[in-house]
Amino acid sequence: MPPKAAKKAPAGPGGPTIQNYCDAVRGEKIQNELTGKPLRKVEGAIKIWSHALLGEGQREEIFKANCLPQLIALFERGAQDERFAACGAIYALAQSDKHIAEVVNARVIAAAVVLLGGEHDRSRLPAAQLLAYLASRLEYSARVAAAALETLLAAAFLPGSGPGWGGSRPTTMHCVAALRSLVENVQGELGDAKTGRRAALIAAGAVPKLVEAVAYVPRLPLPPQVPANPPAGIGKKGKSSKPGSKKKGAAGDARPPAGRKDSIATHCAAILRFLALCPGFVEELLACGSLPTLVGCLLTASEECCAYVAGILWEMSADQGVARTLVEAGAVRALLHTVSVHLAGAKAKGKGSGKSASKAKDGASSKSKDSKAAEPPPAPVYADIAVCNATGALHHLSFLDAAKAQIAGLGGAPILAACLKAANMQTYENASGALWNCGLDPAGSAALLAAGVPRFLATPVPQHWILPSDEGEAAMAELQQQQQQAALEAHTHSGPSFFLTQATQ
Repeated sequence: MPPKAAKKAPAGPGGPTIQNYCDAVRGEKIQNELTGKPLRKVEGAIKIWSHALLGEGQREEIFKANCLPQLIALFERGAQDERFAACGAIYALAQSDKHIAEVVNARVIAAAVVLLGGEHDRSRLPAAQLLAYLASRLEYSARVAAAALETLLAAAFLPGSGPGWGGSRPTTMHCVAALRSLVENVQGELGDAKTGRRAALIAAGAVPKLVEAVAYVPRLPLPPQVPANPPAGIGKKGKSSKPGSKKKGAAGDARPPAGRKDSIATHCAAILRFLALCPGFVEELLACGSLPTLVGCLLTASEECCAYVAGILWEMSADQGVARTLVEAGAVRALLHTVSVHLAGAKAKGKGSGKSASKAKDGASSKSKDSKAAEPPPAPVYADIAVCNATGALHHLSFLDAAKAQIAGLGGAPILAACLKAANMQTYENASGALWNCGLDPAGSAALLAAGVPRFLATPVPQHWILPSDEGEAAMAELQQQQQQAALEAHTHSGPSFFLTQATQ
């Protein structure tokens, strides 16, 4: 006769332990002495979820309790609230690099896809978090793409979804983050797989939805570059806070986030940038009528979004027919606005170049070289990228006479001339090419000279070589007529004159 199993001790007076919650998930009856009720499986899963998020040590305690098989079974076949809690617990446990192979398998990914595509709004959030995390890891991205690509797109843009109690906006943010991880270029993954996923998203109608997410209005204002000093008398332990007394890395030192909608727009702009590398993107963008919306978002987008969108326009404008469509959609004005806004954040030419800099570099010690090699690569300067991509698009558009006239009429000459001082050589080449093309227009050459553009760009060839084109003259005349009409309308709608009002009284 086998010996009887020992009875589980009830939870102590301080409440259930993590071991008690793991036992409850395994189906054992654990009495909660604080409430006088037995612990339920959903309570155990929620406690495991919160406990596993605290760190690697807490996750090791859960793995030692050996409740992972029951947790996965609860995720697959439990009630709705149990599946919700089990999904969050599995997402938290998957953060462990040591045990992720034990946590994640084909069953877990399939259960997450089913939960994301279900009708319970709140359960979509942990499922989207889990899939976004797995999509960001190279060893699981192929499995997530094969099982959840269309489900992620459908869950990201559900009709009628809003910032409700179900967490639809955070769910959208994690879904688009997962899609971005699946389509962006990652070292070590085959390019054919990325191309297939991009083509699948284009065929599924993702382009107009992504453009609409990028061009949302109103946009939150950018946080201040320099945080304001707190008022005196509110420092720690009653000490008055002084300017500059705050330690580096303290709370409030970093710039606050601009919000979930801005994060969603950034991810969608990045997805569009990678979709633009796929054949058929331009045709889909023109067919769905989203090109003017994409161009207009440059007037309100953040610097990271502008970098992606301007890169799309730079690549599209290489085709002459598409370039004419961009000019008609107002791309010249939007691109000049992008350059003028973000030029201050771009890197300018430094004075530390030359022989002195090379000597200093050669004389550095091996220890400093090793320390620099161990450092991670610097973060990208999106303002610099936005200016480079925008000037590249303007260079392509400036081959058209209508674009030359718009650049001259909108005051683009001094903006492009300022780009000649940028440290990015590609920005310098793009701006030089655009100014060279504008200098071939007799009407624009004078504007370039007045803006201080070097003469070899303002007048690249002798004037008697240049023949005025009918298209350029017509575009300049049309632009001047529009400006005069706008000034007349502003004067007309400004109200009656003060003297006319006094005379009629």
